[in-house]
Order: sequence, then C-alpha cells, then structure tokens
Amino acid sequence: MDLPDLNFELNTQHKELIKISQTLTSLLEAEAESNHDEFIDALEQLLDFSTSHFVAEERLMYIRGYPQIEEHKIAHNDFLTKIVPLISRVTHHVSGSHEEVAQFLADWLENHVFTEDKKLEQFLKG
Repeated sequence: MDLPDLNFELNTQHKELIKISQTLTSLLEAEAESNHDEFIDALEQLLDFSTSHFVAEERLMYIRGYPQIEEHKIAHNDFLTKIVPLISRVTHHVSGSHEEVAQFLADWLENHVFTEDKKLEQFLKG
C-alpha cells in the first residue's frame, strides 16, 4: 500500500485556500449588496476549510518533527482568533468590514502561506 504524498495534499489544500480567497476578492470587487450572503458563505467556507487544513498540517509537522511547529501553531491560532470576529463584523454589516477581510487575507497569504508554509514545504522535501 502506497502512503499518500502529504506534501502534495498540503499543496492541494493551499490551492483551495487561495481559491476561496479569490472568490472573496471577486465578490468584494463586485460591490453589490446582493453578494453579502455569498460573501458570508465564502467566509464560513474559509473558516471551516482552514480549521481542517490546520489540523492536517499540524499533524504532519508533529509526525515529521518540524522544529518551528509551535510558532506555526500560534500563527494558525492567530488566524482563527482574528477571522471569527471579522466574520461577525461582516455578518452585522459593519462598515468597512469587507475591506478588512480582504486586507487580512492578502496579508495572511503573503506572510503565512507564501512564506511560512514555504519553509515547511522545504523542510518536508529535505
């Protein structure tokens, strides 16, 4: 029995996170009030998917002995701690909340997925 390529699995999950973020950006750019429910649905999808992705990623880091596991777990927890109130702000139509989400996700992708997760990828390849 072949073991799954866990690095491939994580990369596939990262692509899905990026896809959800792009959906949110597209909805934001449309600027239609009718997109509000779709925006919230996409945010909830992002939260659900991120939560399960973080569990899988942290499990892999533990199994492989990733030396920066604690810092990485803190970053995941920070994401969840920040995204939940942002979802609430969007749900309650707080002015500027959609833009806050867009900026938060852009920063997260740049600083975590494209930077920290790349370090993890390099570790897993080594």
